[in-house]
Amino acid sequence: MQHALVVCVIAVNWAHVASQQCPVGLLMGLGDAICQQAIEKAGLKKHDVIRTVRQASFGLVIGGPLLFAWYRTLDKVIKGTGVIKALKSVAVDQMVMPPIFLTLFYSAIGLTSGLSPAEVVDKLKQNMKPTLITNYKIWPAAQVINFYFVPLQHRVLTANFVALFWNIYLSWMANKGRGSDKRETITPET
Repeated sequence: MQHALVVCVIAVNWAHVASQQCPVGLLMGLGDAICQQAIEKAGLKKHDVIRTVRQASFGLVIGGPLLFAWYRTLDKVIKGTGVIKALKSVAVDQMVMPPIFLTLFYSAIGLTSGLSPAEVVDKLKQNMKPTLITNYKIWPAAQVINFYFVPLQHRVLTANFVALFWNIYLSWMANKGRGSDKRETITPET
């Protein structure tokens, strides 16, 4: 009986984690697909399915678990209640998570796309500052809402609403200037 109970607890916990991770993977893949079709105008015949799977896989294997663990950690570490706790959480979140997440994202996407480690470092140098600037224009306000109004167990899913648009931007940033991609792109600023 005790063994069955342990199995049930593990299954419930795994289902809860998976319910947070799977949407991150799906939305990262959807963000890339939208980027290819709406921003890069690839058309269905030239859609790079491997690129979409690569980005979805990052969300499923790295992004989802990282964000799930991060929100739980923040909730335990940041003391206080109400608006003060939300503001502290946003401050810590925005100082710590964007550089880590973006470094992992650009590194994983670059390496799995065939870039050398030196090329990945160049991509990080090229993309990190503009991506962080854009991050700080979007995420602090979204995270204040997320940390103040949303219960812990729903924060990853709630952030995914904003993340869909963010994922389109990340896909564009990660893949712009590829030698094989001669399609004209439209910058987010235009």
